[in-house]
Amino acid sequence: MIDDNISSTWKCARTPELLDLAGKNVWLSRVHPQHARSLFSQSHGAEADPALWHFLAVGPFVDLDSFALWLETCTQSKDPLYFTIRDVKTSCPCGMASYSRINPTHGVVEIGNIWFGRSLKQTPQATEAIYLLTRYAFDDLGYRRLEWKCDALNEASRRAAARLGFRYEGC
Repeated sequence: MIDDNISSTWKCARTPELLDLAGKNVWLSRVHPQHARSLFSQSHGAEADPALWHFLAVGPFVDLDSFALWLETCTQSKDPLYFTIRDVKTSCPCGMASYSRINPTHGVVEIGNIWFGRSLKQTPQATEAIYLLTRYAFDDLGYRRLEWKCDALNEASRRAAARLGFRYEGC
């Protein structure tokens, strides 16, 4: 049964913009090619997790130039809409996330393309980054559904989603 009061008062959500989303420990900002060196060092090389790119649609990249070129395409994209995650103390870019499948008419948006560099993985800053995306989608833009999709074999992402309050709905 549909509650007519709820359905009649809901208005379309707004399309997300690339605003700075500031938290206590991290802030999310527009992806910029000048972030390439820091993001590449966080995601490639000896100290990076080799499994980082396993469940993403792109990467790993053979060198900084190819990564920077991909990052440049991310700056032009409206869906997915990419953010760089930056540490407040160091200003260092240390990961990325995006909104995708943006549907303001139905009030549904997905967060995805999430990757955390070695300095961000399994930290309060990582949790705060997802919180900032969630708060912006619900409180500022008026979405009524936020989806987190991940590969069924990506156990780490599934655990993170459950820990953050997302509910498993099936494959």
